[in-house]
Amino acid sequence: SLEIVRWNGPASELFGYDAETAIGERIDELVPNAHIGEFGETWSGRGTIEPYTERNRTADGTERSVEWYVRVIVDRDGEIDALLAFVGDVTQRS
Repeated sequence: SLEIVRWNGPASELFGYDAETAIGERIDELVPNAHIGEFGETWSGRGTIEPYTERNRTADGTERSVEWYVRVIVDRDGEIDALLAFVGDVTQRS
């Protein structure tokens, strides 16, 4: 499962959840419309997923355009161990 293990200040500002609330939750349950969870099923083994933009809902229900940069971390056997995601609010650009 894609459980959140780290959550920084900018993520709190963007999505409206503090680290205490976010850590331990699944990203696709915490942030509706976050499709990052689908990468575990469709990843092709390249390591980096092309940046993409999607509409995500924040804790207060506000929708924002969020640009996602995702890196797949694999174990020694080539199995997915983690996804490292960097996000940015690009609402003003849309």
